[in-house]
Amino acid sequence: MRTVGTAVAGLKDIQSLVPTLVELAQRHSGWDVLPEHFPVVGEALLWAVGNALEERWVTEVKSAWEAVWGTIVSVMEPALREANLARMPEEDRVLVRVEESWALVAEANDLQDLGVKVFLKIFEIAPAALQLFSFKDQTPLAESAGLKLHGTIVMQTVGKAVAGLKDLASLVPVLKGLAERHADFAVLPEHFPIVGHALLTTLGSALGDKWTPEVEAAWVSTWACVAAVMEPALVAASQAKAASEANPGIEANHANTDKDDRMSPTDSASSLPESAILREHVEESMAPSEFVAPARGGGELYSGGALAASV
Repeated sequence: MRTVGTAVAGLKDIQSLVPTLVELAQRHSGWDVLPEHFPVVGEALLWAVGNALEERWVTEVKSAWEAVWGTIVSVMEPALREANLARMPEEDRVLVRVEESWALVAEANDLQDLGVKVFLKIFEIAPAALQLFSFKDQTPLAESAGLKLHGTIVMQTVGKAVAGLKDLASLVPVLKGLAERHADFAVLPEHFPIVGHALLTTLGSALGDKWTPEVEAAWVSTWACVAAVMEPALVAASQAKAASEANPGIEANHANTDKDDRMSPTDSASSLPESAILREHVEESMAPSEFVAPARGGGELYSGGALAASV
């Protein structure tokens, strides 16, 4: 309660109080305090103050205390989150930032609208990509029922992928299967940076000031990992499709065997499990790379070397 008294006394000089509250939050991180504890503490604090004041606990006084507590939480909760994240391994920080930011996006936005924005950005960057889709002749494009449906499905898939990040061993075959299906639609490896740019630019616009350098870096590294799994699967499927078309006499069971090999839980070039390989990609992507992603503010494509500087 002495700390509460200090906070009340400091309300006359908020700028001086903020560092004190941040330091307090950081200390509590070491005691495994979580952001969801704040409502419980606030309720208990106001109950204690109300009991102490008795008949003086009028509506105006209660409202003032609620406002003060809200201000304290607005400072301490973000500081506690960052302190808790700082204590995690890097790959866990990436996971938490992606999950939390996706939850904010999904809660505050219509997935269909986001999906349309992603594809309009894709077609803005690469106009020829529109010819790959059945709705290419529907006008106006932004109102196309086909585009809206496809955009919704894609954003739902993003949500499922985010949810699957905690179980990489199960997610890898899903991503490979998705890549293999897209081989039938003439999708190319060079499309991945374009899609990544469009997706991250759209997410950044949706999150506004919550699209921090740390959140951006988490999404950049996550997309790099997704692409690292999907691109080889797409290439292999495209090559198998081309070989099958060039040699229609190839036995079907041989093609099925090749597909089973591609869906194997281990990579042909490594004895590591796919989930371990994906985790390695997370770590490697935190260093300068050639991954192409959106610059902050939705600018031109830039090299992933900026990632390391922003972490």
